[in-house]
Amino acid sequence: VEPGKAFARLQEYKGIVVDESIDQVFGKFDLITIVHTLEHIPQPVELLKKALEHAASNCVLIIEVPDAYKEPTVLRLAHPVAFTQKSLRFAVEKSGWNILAMGEHYGTRINSAGTERMTPEPPNILLVANNNA
Repeated sequence: VEPGKAFARLQEYKGIVVDESIDQVFGKFDLITIVHTLEHIPQPVELLKKALEHAASNCVLIIEVPDAYKEPTVLRLAHPVAFTQKSLRFAVEKSGWNILAMGEHYGTRINSAGTERMTPEPPNILLVANNNA
Protein backbone atom coordinates (compact mmCIF):
# COMPACT_ATOMS: atom_id res chain seq x y z
CA VAL A 1 0.00 0.00 0.00
CA GLU A 2 1.38 3.41 -0.97
CA PRO A 3 -0.92 6.44 -0.82
CA GLY A 4 1.70 8.79 -2.32
CA LYS A 5 1.30 8.88 -6.10
CA ALA A 6 4.99 9.54 -6.85
CA PHE A 7 6.21 6.69 -4.65
CA ALA A 8 3.47 4.41 -6.00
CA ARG A 9 4.65 5.06 -9.58
CA LEU A 10 8.24 4.35 -8.54
CA GLN A 11 7.25 1.00 -7.04
CA GLU A 12 5.10 0.11 -10.05
CA TYR A 13 8.08 0.91 -12.29
CA LYS A 14 10.03 -1.68 -10.28
CA GLY A 15 7.27 -4.23 -10.93
CA ILE A 16 5.72 -4.06 -7.48
CA VAL A 17 1.92 -4.16 -7.27
CA VAL A 18 0.73 -1.10 -5.35
CA ASP A 19 -2.66 -0.27 -3.86
CA GLU A 20 -3.55 3.25 -2.75
CA SER A 21 -5.33 2.19 0.45
CA ILE A 22 -5.39 -0.84 2.73
CA ASP A 23 -9.12 -0.94 1.99
CA GLN A 24 -8.21 -2.06 -1.55
CA VAL A 25 -6.25 -5.08 -0.27
CA PHE A 26 -7.93 -8.48 -0.21
CA GLY A 27 -6.79 -11.76 1.28
CA LYS A 28 -4.86 -12.99 4.29
CA PHE A 29 -1.09 -12.71 4.63
CA ASP A 30 1.57 -14.63 6.55
CA LEU A 31 3.85 -11.57 6.74
CA ILE A 32 2.92 -7.89 6.94
CA THR A 33 5.62 -5.21 6.87
CA ILE A 34 5.08 -1.57 7.76
CA VAL A 35 8.45 0.07 7.18
CA HIS A 36 8.79 3.84 7.56
CA THR A 37 5.07 4.23 6.95
CA LEU A 38 3.26 4.23 10.29
CA GLU A 39 4.66 7.67 11.22
CA HIS A 40 2.89 9.08 8.13
CA ILE A 41 -0.55 7.78 9.17
CA PRO A 42 -2.66 10.14 11.32
CA GLN A 43 -4.59 7.17 12.81
CA PRO A 44 -1.91 4.46 13.27
CA VAL A 45 -3.98 2.24 15.59
CA GLU A 46 -6.75 2.06 13.00
CA LEU A 47 -4.25 1.02 10.31
CA LEU A 48 -2.81 -1.66 12.61
CA LYS A 49 -6.34 -2.98 13.31
CA LYS A 50 -7.02 -3.17 9.56
CA ALA A 51 -3.71 -4.98 9.07
CA LEU A 52 -4.78 -7.48 11.73
CA GLU A 53 -7.93 -8.18 9.70
CA HIS A 54 -5.64 -9.23 6.81
CA ALA A 55 -3.44 -11.44 8.97
CA ALA A 56 -3.45 -15.19 8.39
CA SER A 57 -3.07 -17.51 11.37
CA ASN A 58 0.43 -17.10 12.88
CA CYS A 59 1.05 -13.94 10.81
CA VAL A 60 4.20 -11.98 11.60
CA LEU A 61 4.13 -8.18 11.63
CA ILE A 62 7.34 -6.19 11.19
CA ILE A 63 7.30 -2.45 11.85
CA GLU A 64 10.16 0.02 11.52
CA VAL A 65 9.74 3.69 12.42
CA PRO A 66 12.07 6.58 13.28
CA ASP A 67 12.75 6.90 17.00
CA ALA A 68 11.48 10.31 18.17
CA TYR A 69 14.05 10.30 20.98
CA LYS A 70 16.98 9.68 18.64
CA GLU A 71 15.81 11.75 15.67
CA PRO A 72 13.71 14.73 16.84
CA THR A 73 13.34 15.91 13.25
CA VAL A 74 10.66 13.22 12.80
CA LEU A 75 8.21 15.80 14.13
CA ARG A 76 8.24 17.58 10.77
CA LEU A 77 5.09 18.10 8.73
CA ALA A 78 5.63 14.82 6.81
CA HIS A 79 5.32 12.84 10.05
CA PRO A 80 2.02 13.55 11.78
CA VAL A 81 2.89 10.88 14.38
CA ALA A 82 6.21 10.44 16.19
CA PHE A 83 6.98 7.20 18.03
CA THR A 84 9.11 6.23 20.96
CA GLN A 85 9.42 2.58 21.96
CA LYS A 86 6.78 3.15 24.63
CA SER A 87 4.24 4.80 22.29
CA LEU A 88 4.80 2.22 19.53
CA ARG A 89 4.28 -0.60 22.04
CA PHE A 90 1.04 1.04 23.19
CA ALA A 91 -0.29 1.44 19.61
CA VAL A 92 0.57 -2.13 18.58
CA GLU A 93 -0.88 -3.71 21.72
CA LYS A 94 -4.01 -1.53 21.57
CA SER A 95 -4.64 -2.73 18.01
CA GLY A 96 -4.60 -6.39 19.11
CA TRP A 97 -1.12 -7.58 18.06
CA ASN A 98 1.20 -9.57 20.36
CA ILE A 99 4.70 -8.07 20.56
CA LEU A 100 7.50 -10.62 20.23
CA ALA A 101 10.53 -8.29 20.18
CA MET A 102 11.43 -4.62 19.95
CA GLY A 103 14.71 -2.74 19.80
CA GLU A 104 16.95 -0.43 17.84
CA HIS A 105 17.78 -0.98 14.19
CA TYR A 106 20.43 0.91 12.27
CA GLY A 107 19.60 1.42 8.62
CA THR A 108 20.84 3.44 5.69
CA ARG A 109 18.93 6.22 4.03
CA ILE A 110 18.18 5.73 0.37
CA ASN A 111 17.13 8.62 -1.83
CA SER A 112 13.61 8.80 -3.23
CA ALA A 113 14.73 7.15 -6.49
CA GLY A 114 15.92 4.18 -4.46
CA THR A 115 19.32 4.20 -6.09
CA GLU A 116 21.88 5.96 -3.92
CA ARG A 117 22.76 5.43 -0.31
CA MET A 118 22.99 8.56 1.72
CA THR A 119 24.21 9.21 5.26
CA PRO A 120 23.60 6.46 7.85
CA GLU A 121 20.40 6.88 9.82
CA PRO A 122 20.12 7.32 13.53
CA PRO A 123 18.72 4.14 15.07
CA ASN A 124 15.11 3.35 14.25
CA ILE A 125 12.67 1.31 16.30
CA LEU A 126 12.19 -2.21 14.94
CA LEU A 127 9.25 -4.20 16.27
CA VAL A 128 8.20 -7.78 15.54
CA ALA A 129 4.74 -9.00 16.52
CA ASN A 130 2.25 -11.72 15.67
CA ASN A 131 -1.47 -12.28 15.94
CA ASN A 132 -1.31 -15.08 18.51
CA ALA A 133 -2.69 -14.25 21.94
